[in-house]
Amino acid sequence: MRCSWCEAVLDEYVEATLPPRRMLAVAAHLRQCPACESLHRRLRIVDGLLHTRKMLDVEPDFGNAVMAQIRTMPAPQTPHRAIWIVALFYLICAWVTAFTVALVWPRVHLVPDAWANVTSSAWQAIAHGVHAVSPVAPIAFSIVVSVLAIDALLFAAIYVFYRTIRPRLNDHLAASETAS
Repeated sequence: MRCSWCEAVLDEYVEATLPPRRMLAVAAHLRQCPACESLHRRLRIVDGLLHTRKMLDVEPDFGNAVMAQIRTMPAPQTPHRAIWIVALFYLICAWVTAFTVALVWPRVHLVPDAWANVTSSAWQAIAHGVHAVSPVAPIAFSIVVSVLAIDALLFAAIYVFYRTIRPRLNDHLAASETAS
């Protein structure tokens, strides 16, 4: 018998729920294997502690008493995070990225010589695409500005929701729970 098999059935051996033939096989293994015998002793100690525990006397209405105490406790307050700082940081990063790409884009072909052979055709394709799209560059710029403006509006909406609508909704839900 292997230790992995013995360890898997050791709890059943301690509880004496194994078939007699397996009980004998586990007992024979425990006589030969000090590691499994040590685990067996520890399991017997834990089993003995579980059987000798003292039962607590609990009031018949214990659950309702605990829930009544919980209802009287103040509601946990979530820390207020300055979401406008996150929104401002996002917008600054987005604008910096957009301007960096706009300024660096013409110089993108200046890559190290080791990569030049690998990327030259890709950059040429991109340059041809930019040249083909350049007549619509003002439209693309206005699209980027529109997307960033929509992002700013979404952040403002999230800010308003968390500062005004969510507390009112929580108060309404708490009031409806206490009414029922």
